[in-house]
Amino acid sequence: MDGEIWFALLTIPTGKEWLGETSELFERWSKLGKARSQQRFRKQRGQLGAIRRGIAVLHLLRRDGNYHPHLHAVIVSNANMDFQSVIDAWQAMGRGFADLQKAESLEATVRYSIADDVPNDPVERLSLASLLKGVRMVRRIGK
Repeated sequence: MDGEIWFALLTIPTGKEWLGETSELFERWSKLGKARSQQRFRKQRGQLGAIRRGIAVLHLLRRDGNYHPHLHAVIVSNANMDFQSVIDAWQAMGRGFADLQKAESLEATVRYSIADDVPNDPVERLSLASLLKGVRMVRRIGK
């Protein structure tokens, strides 16, 4: 492959409104994708145009009895992409944290991105399932 594969962790401040926070996370992911498309296809200068594709998955960290959503993403880029551009773009959208690391193994990165524990308690599983009904957990940018 002539490009690079990155693993990204993308967060926003969280509280107890994790469904709204999930919407905000995916809205920012969408904005990142739109900025990428503008730079890539409208010939605007910018490092985000070096992103070929990306896929993000919602990750729910359970802490203190609440879910804290964040995104794990895999980004495929041209070899010349400056990863700091993604971090800068994410932070320009509002408070939050972004980190990108070069993926040594795409398989390991994808496995880590989607793997996490689900609640063991059947009542909690049903509650989570009803809250997530209709929520797309994985979203992509690029084709």
